[in-house]
Parts: sequence; C-alpha cells; structure tokens
Amino acid sequence: GPLSITPLGIHTGIGYYLGPFVSTLFVGIGALIAKKELKPSRQLACWLIFAGLAMQLGESLLLHTIYGWDHFRQTGYIAGTVIYATGFLFLALAIPSMGNKTGFSRLGKFTLGIYLTHMMLIPVAQEFYGSLPRLLGEAGPLGVLAASLLLTVILMQLPYVRRIVT
Repeated sequence: GPLSITPLGIHTGIGYYLGPFVSTLFVGIGALIAKKELKPSRQLACWLIFAGLAMQLGESLLLHTIYGWDHFRQTGYIAGTVIYATGFLFLALAIPSMGNKTGFSRLGKFTLGIYLTHMMLIPVAQEFYGSLPRLLGEAGPLGVLAASLLLTVILMQLPYVRRIVT
C-alpha cells in the first residue's frame, strides 16, 4: 500500500504506521513505565502532549510542503505520535481520578474493541471524505470513533468475539 513506502522512500512491505513498529514502541513504553513504577508530574505530561502535537503539526506541514499530501486526510503521523500518546499516558498516571465523574469513564471497557475496529473503519471512512463538504470531512474522526464504539458493542454480543474486544 501507499503507506508501506515512507516519505524517505524506504519500502517496508507493511504499513509503517499501522504495522508493528508503533505498536511495539507503545508496548515497550508501557512495560518500562510499569517496571519502573513511574509517577510522572502533570507538568511533564503537558509538555509531552504539546511537544508531540507540535511534532505532528510540523510533520504534517513538511509532508504537505514537500510531497503535497493533504494533511486533512493523512492519518499516519509518525514523528510526534509516540511522544503525544506518552504524554496522555503520563497525564492519566499523574491524575488517576481524571474523568471519573464523566461518561467517558464508562467507555473504558471498550478501549481495545474501539482500537481494533477503528483500524478497519478508517479506510472505509476515507472513501467518503472526498465526497463530503470540508467541514463534515473534518468531523470524520468523531464518526469513526462513534462507528467503532457501535461495532464494538455489537461484537460484544458474540460469545467468541467478546473476549477479543473487551
């Protein structure tokens, strides 16, 4: 696929973003944090979030400027994703009670299912982005999240699949 060739031209044969590369980094970071029993500060978490976001925005601008990629359709950011996600992990560790009084805390049991199903729904949604007005196209990620949640709830009704998505 087109994401199997990185912007540097290295052919990996697999999607460099959706493949095992980023997932392995996330598992390694999680294992390291669990082993070291790190208790990061809110300030460090916020710095990582903003640094990762800045890197993603910079990567988007670079890819748009050099390769002409439409940064509103690109989903495979590499440079800042690990830092950005680690920042949110640190924020959750720094403020463990954050979100307890919101409806989002009830969605925690669907996390794995949403992650797994959104990987299947992103290519489907990308087919429709081109035919949508620009504003609706920008709301696409929320649509994918909602569809992933719905699909996960449906899949939870199947006994053999329930163990995979919860």
